[in-house]
Parts: sequence; C-alpha cells; structure tokens
Amino acid sequence: MSDDPGALGSPLRDGLVVAALLVCTNGPVMYLAWHVLHGAPTWEDPAVRSIFAATAAVSVLAVLLDSQRVSGRRLRKPSRLGGASVVAFTAVIVASSLWSVDPSVTRARSFAYIGLAALAWIVADLDLARFRRALTVTVALVLAGSLLAVVLSESIGRDQNGDWRGFFVDPNELASLAALGLLVGVPALSGTRGSGRVLPVSLGVMGLAVLVGSGSLSAWLGLFGAVVCASLLWFASVGRVRFGARAVQYASAVAALVAVATAVVAAAVWNSSTLALRRGLWEFGWDGIVERPIVGYGWFTVWDTIDFSGTGELWAVGSAHNSILGVWLGAGLLALIPFVAVSATALWGSGQALWRDPSADSWTFFAVVVFLVAVNLTLSYVLLFSYNWVLLMSAALRPTGSTQQARPSHTAGNARGRGAAQAPEP
Repeated sequence: MSDDPGALGSPLRDGLVVAALLVCTNGPVMYLAWHVLHGAPTWEDPAVRSIFAATAAVSVLAVLLDSQRVSGRRLRKPSRLGGASVVAFTAVIVASSLWSVDPSVTRARSFAYIGLAALAWIVADLDLARFRRALTVTVALVLAGSLLAVVLSESIGRDQNGDWRGFFVDPNELASLAALGLLVGVPALSGTRGSGRVLPVSLGVMGLAVLVGSGSLSAWLGLFGAVVCASLLWFASVGRVRFGARAVQYASAVAALVAVATAVVAAAVWNSSTLALRRGLWEFGWDGIVERPIVGYGWFTVWDTIDFSGTGELWAVGSAHNSILGVWLGAGLLALIPFVAVSATALWGSGQALWRDPSADSWTFFAVVVFLVAVNLTLSYVLLFSYNWVLLMSAALRPTGSTQQARPSHTAGNARGRGAAQAPEP
C-alpha cells in the first residue's frame, strides 16, 4: 500500500473538510440565520457568529489532536514559503486589534482566521483526487439547495433584479460556486464511466444553469480566465513531450495574445456603467489606504464603522469588492505582503503540478486556483470567513511533491515495467 498519509487518511477527515467548507461558503449559514431563525444575515447575528466560531474551534482541535496520532497518518509538514506566508498573514490580522480603530470588532473576527488556517492545512493534506471529491460534494450540495430555493421561493431565491442568489445574500457568491462546479465537474468526466458520471454531469448542468441565472460578470470572466490559463499550460506541458520546445513557444505566443486581448477588454469595461459602483469603491478604498498604508485601520473595521464608510451606498455595499484593497485597508502592507505571497505560492505550486503531471486532476487544481485569485480582484472574499481564502491557503500550504494524485505501491512495478520496455529487443 501507499505510504502517502493523504491516501490513507481517515474518511472522517474528508467529512470534516466537506462540513467546514459548507459553512465557509456562507450561504447555508446566512440562510439559517435569516430565514429559519429570523435573525440577520450579518456577522453580528449570534447564530452566525456561533457557527463560525465553532467551525474554527473544531478545525484547530482537529489539527491539535492529529499531532497525538501514533500512526504515520499525521498531517504532513506544509510548504515552507506557504506556511510562513499563512502564519504571517494570520498573525498580522490578529495583531491589528492592537492598533485598530475598533479593537472589539477586529479581535472578535480575526481570531476565527486561525481556524481557517488550520482548516486549510487539513485540506492541503488531501491528495488531488480526494481534494476534488470533497470540493465536488460541497459545491453540489450548495448548488442543489440554492436551485431548490430559486424554484420554491422567488423572494428568497432571487434578488430585487430577478437574479438568482439561492441561499446567498448576493448573486455573485452563488455564481462563484457555480463556476467552481463547472471547473471540478466537467474534467471529472474523463476519468469516470457509467454511474460514476452522474455526479459530475449533474454538477456541470447545475453550475451552468446557476451561472446563467445569477448574471454575474465577475464569475464568467474568472471562469474564462481559469480555463484559458489551465488549458494553455496543459498544452505546453503535453506538447513539449510530443512536439518539443516549439509547442511551448506556441503556447507562450497564444498566452501573450490572450493577455493583450484581456488588457484591451479590461480597459473598455473599466469605463462602462457596469463598474461604476466598483470604481467609486476602489477610489474610496485608495483614499483610505493613503492615510494609513503600513498598518491599516484594523481588520473588518472600515466597513463596520460609519465614520469611514458613511451611511450611503458605500456602507450598504459593505466591502471594497477587491481583496487587495480590502486587506490593505484592514491591516496595511503588513498583511498585504503575505497575502500576495500566499496567492503567488498557490499559483506557482498548482502550476508546477500541472506542468509536471498533466492530468484531469492537476488541470482542475490549477484552474481552481486561477479562478480563486481572479475573483478576488472584483470581490472581497478574503474579508469573509470564506472557502475561497481557505482553498487559496491550502494550495499554498500543499507540500512539495504531494500535488500529484497518490499512487499505490504498484508504482514500483510500473517503474520496472518501464525499464523492461526500454531494454533492447532480442
């Protein structure tokens, strides 16, 4: 059998990951607080706070108990750069309560990020096949429930514009999960047969339907960018083996053309009415950053303090709709630097996995990471107790060499077979 602890881990670990990621999608929790308990879909609601605090505590406890195992199935040590970046980011946002303009708000919410980091370490220990399955189950449950909400209750399942939001407060949140559903569902079809295709097909159909119904431009653009980037890297990796360096040159040329086209489209969209509100938010965020660029105002405080955001449209939006600005406002350059390092390490590690071992699982892994990074440019996922940030941290924490799907011990036999195949024929 394999010596890979990710391959031998208890199914309880997979169950914990699915349950915790469901909470971190935010939708089911907000739905429970808002429509079942008749509270408010905000972080101040007692039910919301309790659920996230419990999830964080269970994740930390799972990591602590894992250290007491007597078997060889303990969590593997994370990537050094990824681990240092995650620890630095988490430490800074917790420490920001010391200089926060509202220490109580910062302290209460930032401690939950310790639990998110612990959960990310657990996710990082899963091999790519188990990671994809856990993400598939999580997204399928949320999309199925949200579609049911759309069908049964227009007031709950749709916003004032008629866009689908399902369990969520904002259609963009549902749309991001729909895009993830396509990224994990469609590639899985290549490795399944018969009844094994039911879940991937269902996930793909639900993802496409929800993505259309939600009307989210951010999710569409992120999905397109993820598919293009992952496909180009896959072609370059496969092509260099079959066709040599010329395939890499072709892929690089196409990537350059796509980058230029993206820049042209971005310049056109920037001046459109679609981004009018976001331009106002980003200008407001930059004005605040200029005043306190190094340490920020304290995690979460800007959008919860009327003195900063006022009582108008900006306050109602509740975020900068850009994680870079959100992090910079909340904890300054002290947090922004490790945040960028986490994102860059996640992209590099997942890209290396696809380059070294092009497969459906590694394609999905890289595409998911690209998508997670992309949507953070137009949405502030890192400011929520979000699956987005958990998955990004997990990609950065993934140990070097564990990105490939775990293989059983017949690998040695395969190696011998390859050696025999290379021997000259008699």
